[in-house]
Amino acid sequence: MSGVRSTTDKAADKASQVAQQTRSAANTQLDKAADAVEAMRADIDPTINELAAKAQALAERSINYCAHTGERLRQQVDNYSQATTRYVVDQPAKSMLIAFGSGAALATLLILATRSRNE
Repeated sequence: MSGVRSTTDKAADKASQVAQQTRSAANTQLDKAADAVEAMRADIDPTINELAAKAQALAERSINYCAHTGERLRQQVDNYSQATTRYVVDQPAKSMLIAFGSGAALATLLILATRSRNE
């Protein structure tokens, strides 16, 4: 009976050793996987930060472009307004004739547009 017990104990010890080796190998593989994930994270974080910085820069450039374009448009409207005012001051008779002609043309178009709808 002691031979069976000895064989059983040896088998149990061997199984325990195999289980310990398997546990150790699994822990080693998990550590390697964790290191690989950490390395990938270290590589990805700067890339994400760089992309975020580029997106922020693009947004700022777009905002500045829109603001600059709006300012240029305001300046052009102001320039046209000043030129029109100068023309009216310098050429009052011509300005009155142009205004009268434009008004008459607009009134004619409106009359024709409403007449064609009524018929």
